[in-house]
Amino acid sequence: MDSILPSWLSDRPLLLALAATFSIIAIVYLRKSLGRINTAKLPLSLQLSGASFYGPVDEISVLATGTRHGREYVLFDHTAERENSFTQTVLAIKSALPASPSTDLSRTSGLQFERVGEWILVFDNHLVEGHKRDDFVRDCFNLLDYSLDMHPRG
Repeated sequence: MDSILPSWLSDRPLLLALAATFSIIAIVYLRKSLGRINTAKLPLSLQLSGASFYGPVDEISVLATGTRHGREYVLFDHTAERENSFTQTVLAIKSALPASPSTDLSRTSGLQFERVGEWILVFDNHLVEGHKRDDFVRDCFNLLDYSLDMHPRG
């Protein structure tokens, strides 16, 4: 009985090579589609999928975590993997208040404040160099404190 399958399908080494190639492509695709996040340092409650700037193939690199003024924070670099790729430094501050953290002063500073769940994300679309990161964190907390003074109940 003649087989209806092409003869190359009976070539075992060729099939193994095709399967290996397909596996590599699948792994690369899954890695890209899931994004690259150093989840060891990113709190579970910080859901970046809700942020306006975050895409599913973006890369997150956690730089620092800590507590300041009694509030937990995470400092990370975000690399957007799109047609117009860019990298920016983002500070995430865990704070229930204020509900709307932007003020005239924060808008004048050029920093953008965005609430995502119980976190406030602060960024300004550029990478903050290593020696300026402490100043960036301090300035963000000062602007958040100013916002709390302006809107004490949210």
